[in-house]
Amino acid sequence: MYDSESDSIKLQPYSQRLAGVIAAKDVEKGYHWSPSNTEIQGIVGVERQLTSMINDPTSEVNALNECGVITVFNSYGSGFRTWGNRSAAYPTSTNPTNFICVRRTADILHESVEYSMLQFMDYHHYQQFKDVVILQKIFNHSSPQITLRYIGVEQDQIDYSYSNFIL
Repeated sequence: MYDSESDSIKLQPYSQRLAGVIAAKDVEKGYHWSPSNTEIQGIVGVERQLTSMINDPTSEVNALNECGVITVFNSYGSGFRTWGNRSAAYPTSTNPTNFICVRRTADILHESVEYSMLQFMDYHHYQQFKDVVILQKIFNHSSPQITLRYIGVEQDQIDYSYSNFIL
């Protein structure tokens, strides 16, 4: 990358650029899109130029991809692009979750289900122990009222008062 302070080109790790590409792709298209073949903004070169041809399996970038290494591709005047979408677990494991976008989608779904289930498990924890402070700390909530509302206790109290209200 070009460093304006020193008026020179400086090497930076590819990992931080790839993380930026993935973050930008998340915003633009969603976490389920592959970062492969996406232009990398802000770089002017690479430390070691690799041979690259889209349809040549013997080119260096494709050979590295077959080993689970995401590389930088620069061909046909398209700018520097990420190339490859498998994790480093490939080729040892050929599971579909080795694809970065598949793994990330699975992770998001797993975490979403886990997080959404917390309130139901913790509702019973509260009913048994009546200690909202512990749950407040677990959820990192700013007040016990937020935690009670989150686990549904507040709604239970409202429902109970309506069902037992007699005119």
